[in-house]
Amino acid sequence: MSRTREIRRVSPQRVRELLHDRPASEWHLVDVRQPAEFAEGHLPGAVNLPLHVLAGREGMGLDLRRDRPVVLYCRTLVRARAAADILARAGYTDVSVLDGGYGAWTGTVADGSPEEGLFWFSEARTREELVAAAIGMERGARAFYLAAAEQVDGEARAALTEFAHDEDRHVATLVELHRRLGGGPLPDAVPERVEGGVDLATALAWVHGRPARALVEVALAMEAMAYDRYAWLERTARDADVREVFHTLAEGERRHVARIHEVLDRVLGGTDRGP
Repeated sequence: MSRTREIRRVSPQRVRELLHDRPASEWHLVDVRQPAEFAEGHLPGAVNLPLHVLAGREGMGLDLRRDRPVVLYCRTLVRARAAADILARAGYTDVSVLDGGYGAWTGTVADGSPEEGLFWFSEARTREELVAAAIGMERGARAFYLAAAEQVDGEARAALTEFAHDEDRHVATLVELHRRLGGGPLPDAVPERVEGGVDLATALAWVHGRPARALVEVALAMEAMAYDRYAWLERTARDADVREVFHTLAEGERRHVARIHEVLDRVLGGTDRGP
């Protein structure tokens, strides 16, 4: 009934071989971390295209050629995998991520993320199925953000709590859209999953004891993917009223991306690290 988009991984050794054997003009090596992280150290020849910038352009208008391989990396995997999903939706066909991220390249140990990265939304067969799945994702995101907020303090806690409350409004909007699309009665319990499809229990089990940086990175990737998904639905919707609904949802996620990007910068700067 659905399929999962596979994101290809490449090893640090393979990237070293590419750097040695292929001219930079034949492929793109993209660091999707924050500029402050990039300035502290990056792979040779990499260009910095932070995830929030890539998401804001919906994979369009980038100085990346679609006929060339693109290798993405972040600190671990979570932001790079979100970026790969966005580029794939924008028509890039040869996209891969550095397995283990910059931590694997330098030999350091990273915090990781649920199931080694942000998990992928299974493509629903019909628009009604997709809306129903999105309701479950929004409910799952709400639970994830509330649990994550308990692990941090300061601006990160305030932002995650705000996002959780916003998900309630998104659910109400999607329920109304489901009705307008002529969808049948929703099941009493729509499966709650985090963006990409990992079950909520797995995501919540991962949250406990994680540092603010890891939690905020996952939140940024979740919001970037949600923004990209709603923006795509807005572009492809045939009905003007449906387009308006998805536009409203996309704008909400875009604001979340901008907000969590600022929070991550503060966490990286040591001004909002959490408990």
